[in-house]
Amino acid sequence: MEGRLSRAARALAAALRDARVRAKNTTQRLRARETARPLAELLRQAPEAVAVGGAAREHAEAVATAVRAHAGQVVLVAGHRNTVNLISGQLDGPRLPDVREDACASLFVVQVPASGVTQLARTEYGGRLAQPSAAFPGISR
Repeated sequence: MEGRLSRAARALAAALRDARVRAKNTTQRLRARETARPLAELLRQAPEAVAVGGAAREHAEAVATAVRAHAGQVVLVAGHRNTVNLISGQLDGPRLPDVREDACASLFVVQVPASGVTQLARTEYGGRLAQPSAAFPGISR
């Protein structure tokens, strides 16, 4: 992993190092795996792969199932810009603006409560970082 993606992956690990991430879900694609790798190494936790195959909606359903398997925990989903809205929808989250191709430092935090309304916060990590704990009270420092 080189250049901007490498810096973004290290910045993501730094941003989430104290967020009590208990699971990391990626696709089998190199970019998603490499995005989660620095945090996985830092926390000594292997990412769980949710395979991409078939329709994007089916993939989003599989990711939502994997996230729900960790109910009450903080889960990192390193995915792809074309599935952000679908995954948010499968978790009963809001419709989001389209994610640009160059938005590799975007962080979407979805809080799925036991009951009530799913909430979402969007922030960025790296140079312009608004700490996720400030954007989402469920992530404590």
